[in-house]
Amino acid sequence: MTTTRPTCDALRKTGAEAEAVSSTSESTARDAGFEIVKSTAKITQFLDEIVAEIEAGFAEEQRGGPRRSICATAEVTPYNVAGQRTGRPFDVVTKEVSSTGMALLHTSTIRDRILVVRFPDSSIGGGRRLMLQVLRRRKVGPLWEIAGTFLTESA
Repeated sequence: MTTTRPTCDALRKTGAEAEAVSSTSESTARDAGFEIVKSTAKITQFLDEIVAEIEAGFAEEQRGGPRRSICATAEVTPYNVAGQRTGRPFDVVTKEVSSTGMALLHTSTIRDRILVVRFPDSSIGGGRRLMLQVLRRRKVGPLWEIAGTFLTESA
């Protein structure tokens, strides 16, 4: 049996065709036991509720500086606390950065306590690296969030 899936063309239809697609979607949703949220106000309310629910599970903010959400590829090299490299470099995706630390996303957990981070796609990154002490690892959907603080010189 062949199953047809809606295409982007269905979203572009106007008049009677769009109404037919909308009615079919609503009856399908009702039969499946869920609601399709369509109004801008209801979408905003729904997303506000989702964000509040997710944020309720977070610990209180512990950063020393303002954070920036950024999605970029970074390369990390794992080290142990004795300063010995424990594995080969691998790619991660940044989630948030601040002047005091960062959060990364990866497909598996990272057990190492120290990560040396570089940004290979940056034209200004050059030979500079950041040393991150891992403080937290947690499962986020199919990914792992790895967060920590930058190791800096003692002033």
